[in-house]
Amino acid sequence: MKKHGMILSGLAGLILAGWLLTGCEQTSDVNGVTISPSDVTMTSSNSVQQFTANSSGSLGLPLVWSVQDPSLGVIVSSAGSNAVYGSTGVAGNQVITCEDQYGAEGFATVHQF
Repeated sequence: MKKHGMILSGLAGLILAGWLLTGCEQTSDVNGVTISPSDVTMTSSNSVQQFTANSSGSLGLPLVWSVQDPSLGVIVSSAGSNAVYGSTGVAGNQVITCEDQYGAEGFATVHQF
């Protein structure tokens, strides 16, 4: 009888673990983030650029926007799926990153002259 109880207990544990793991799939319809435009060239005459994040699934708001090199520019504002990048006027290549709350990321490149 002890062996039968242990098997049932182990089986119940496996069922519970499977139920918990499938219940944690909140990102099943998130297919990645894309940023538009994905490639921009900026000169000293255009010092700001708006970017928009999109997803083929659900876009997990809030979004976190960041830059690779703050000496080239910064995200000056963001709301919803939009962000505005402001150049410092320094020449170089900047990478803009957008991450949603599920960890999906998108990237855009800014070429500054």
